[in-house]
Amino acid sequence: MESKFINEKILLNHQYEVDIYQYCSLNDEVIVNFKEKLKTNKYKIVLHPCPICGNDSKWLNVAYSKEGFTWAICQECGLLQNNNRFLQSDLNSFYKTGEYHRLCMGNLPNDKHFELYSKVGGRSLLLDLELFNYDIKDKRILDIGCGPGATLLALKNAGAIVKGYDIDNERIEYGKQFIGEIECRDAFDSSIDFNGYDLIVINGVLEHLYNPQDFLNKLSKKIISASTNVIIHVPNLEFCFAYSDVSFLKFLHIGHIWYFTSISIERCLNSAGFQIENIVPRSANMGILCSKSPTPIVNRQNSYRLSVNAINFANLRNAKVEIESTALLNEIYEKWSNQTSKDKLYNRIKNKLAHFFAARSLSEKKEFIRETISS
Repeated sequence: MESKFINEKILLNHQYEVDIYQYCSLNDEVIVNFKEKLKTNKYKIVLHPCPICGNDSKWLNVAYSKEGFTWAICQECGLLQNNNRFLQSDLNSFYKTGEYHRLCMGNLPNDKHFELYSKVGGRSLLLDLELFNYDIKDKRILDIGCGPGATLLALKNAGAIVKGYDIDNERIEYGKQFIGEIECRDAFDSSIDFNGYDLIVINGVLEHLYNPQDFLNKLSKKIISASTNVIIHVPNLEFCFAYSDVSFLKFLHIGHIWYFTSISIERCLNSAGFQIENIVPRSANMGILCSKSPTPIVNRQNSYRLSVNAINFANLRNAKVEIESTALLNEIYEKWSNQTSKDKLYNRIKNKLAHFFAARSLSEKKEFIRETISS
């Protein structure tokens, strides 16, 4: 019964449908071809099991698109994911053909894309490292999934010795005019040695991968030294309310497959043999500093409740309900008008009610509030 109740109430503004074309131009030739691939089933959309716990049947459905994509919370581990999605071969094509860049990034020009990631992504990463008390001067840093190397350039300018790998040749070729230490290769190529690196950066990568758990397992096997740190940036479901003031659904698109909480990302990392040193929430994103654990960590924590609450809060907060609360506040004030601390008490109640009103319709809750303050 409990799951049914949550399923009915999870999106209180009832906007269940995701527009996967909300960030792109429908007239773009690449988008036209992409739509044709979906229409002719050249791109197949298939239900996948959860990569963390293997669940393939216990889902709390959150959203869908007309094209057949679905987003759901795994009830076994609590990871929000795009569970009805591309096959791995189709996902690889989606990124390599530039479809992702046009569909989810608004076809941002290469120069603007590089500038954005250099000025914003790079500074954000540097600030996180500062908060972690991690001095990168003269440190050897490897960036996996570096794109055009914009973030890596910020680290290099801050005094680090850098190297980056990415499988997107177009992005690598563009970035080489700014930074030479990037290369179009799979970082997990057996000939690439991770030993000797002080820090490995996984910035905006995990959310795009076909199987993030498999990626972390491979990463763990490549890292030998316990002194090597890893910093990871992923979308933060707990702060998804900060992504948009319109709806939680703006947080979802088919380029991001996984939406972690601090609980679910820790479970993934622990399963791969990593221990978390620190987490910094940064709006709808979070930075995680971790390292190889000397002993195995058994983690079966379930992030289900946290994921549900995060989605509900985002939708409640952004409901934009117009409230006329003056009369009720005056009524509360009159009730405590003889109290010596009336002003302090009044302001405290007013602030609490402001939060309450922002998330709930006063017309539905007025009698409940009155009964509460009268008791």
